[in-house]
Amino acid sequence: MKRAAVLTLALLVSLVVAADTPKGGGAEKEKELKKLQGKWLVVALVQNGKEVPEKNLKDARLTLRIKGNTFTFTTPKRTQQGTVSIDPSKKPKTIDLLETPEKGKEKKKAVLGIYEWVGPKLKIAADEKKRPSEFKSVKDGALVMTLQRADD
Repeated sequence: MKRAAVLTLALLVSLVVAADTPKGGGAEKEKELKKLQGKWLVVALVQNGKEVPEKNLKDARLTLRIKGNTFTFTTPKRTQQGTVSIDPSKKPKTIDLLETPEKGKEKKKAVLGIYEWVGPKLKIAADEKKRPSEFKSVKDGALVMTLQRADD
């Protein structure tokens, strides 16, 4: 009888611990999200399999700002805002940007991506249709951008 009670208690403890552990490696996820915080400047961009000239990128000043679990992506023509979600336990690591819809629009736009650290720089491959599996840009496919921290 005591053995059954001990086994039941052990099972309950393991269920409570498992339920309290966040998906996607909680501590690792927190650490990665912390590394992503701040303002990032796009320094290289490959879209439709073609590299965007460096001068065009400098003129455009494409920026990504991550604060907590929110993002703001600024281009010369518009600003997108929404939430960011990462899973560093996946191979490659995943990043999803869910844009908050503009007033009058009901549908949220999701950008599915993967990311990796290249020294101090951040490399992201992203697509609205499906999550990329590699850091490669082809016609009508993912775009690949390299970002570096910007001075605020």
